[in-house]
Amino acid sequence: MMYDLNTRYQTQLLVVVILLMCGNAFGQNDSMLQNEWKNILQIDTVTVYAKGARFNIPSFMRLVFEDKSLHQSFKNLHSVPYSAHHSIVVRNEQNTVAEYFSAKTFQEIHAACREIKYSGRNFSAGFFKKSKKHKYYTTEIYERMFLPQGQICHYDNNETESSKNVYLSAYTEKIKQMVFRPTQKTFLPFIGDQNEIFSPKHRQKYIFKLRRINIAGKEAYEFDIRRKPNVPDSDILIDKMVTWFDASDLQVIRRTMTVRKKGGFFDLDVNIDVGTTKTSGLYVPAYMKYTGNWHIPFSKKERISFKTTFQY
Repeated sequence: MMYDLNTRYQTQLLVVVILLMCGNAFGQNDSMLQNEWKNILQIDTVTVYAKGARFNIPSFMRLVFEDKSLHQSFKNLHSVPYSAHHSIVVRNEQNTVAEYFSAKTFQEIHAACREIKYSGRNFSAGFFKKSKKHKYYTTEIYERMFLPQGQICHYDNNETESSKNVYLSAYTEKIKQMVFRPTQKTFLPFIGDQNEIFSPKHRQKYIFKLRRINIAGKEAYEFDIRRKPNVPDSDILIDKMVTWFDASDLQVIRRTMTVRKKGGFFDLDVNIDVGTTKTSGLYVPAYMKYTGNWHIPFSKKERISFKTTFQY
């Protein structure tokens, strides 16, 4: 079956919606970064250190541009056993619950392979189509990210998948990467370069703040990015993004994000919250929460929220 253009457009939209989460290296030298950011980044009276090295403004901004630690924490899921609880809620136009899905799963590791198994599952009668396929595009992407079927081995070759599955696999992987690197250039029509919030063109629309705080007894650096009050909705994609870095190693321990785009060809309002923890010396996800309302032409509006928690 050909992968139709509307489904492809939905895929591209969801990539931007869910996959928007850290930075893009600019390749600038320290003096350029210092000059560009010294009057933009608001820092409280704190000096940033990591592994004994002092971090000035250029060092910190380069860290943000290049950071992949949150993405790596999700990749680490592939190599450790864990259990998880999944909760998905679909709401109607009146914002009341229309459909639901909940499940408890655990992952088994067998040499180079892993497999997700269910220990319990419950869902409403209309959550799936009569064919047992997904009714909602968001839930189909969710399954590919967190509930893949069958045994998965690192040497698997997916070339025999259908054209639709190959396309979804490619974009699901992009989602996993871009959720954690939201300011990379996107290919979605009508978005343009509005997600590149660190670029000279768009950073003037935002307030950037850095401060040292304490989270549950742990020292952390909070990097807060939010739209200036006088900037209209039509001029932005990312409304705000807050990232917390562990002060000891500058690993991302939490990120929250609000993405908004209204008018024109589509309408979206999405909130994402991701937290990490540590097991066997590896950073791994502790939870991921998503609440999203989005609509594009020729498709039904989806109002879906999910929460996934992991135990190790």
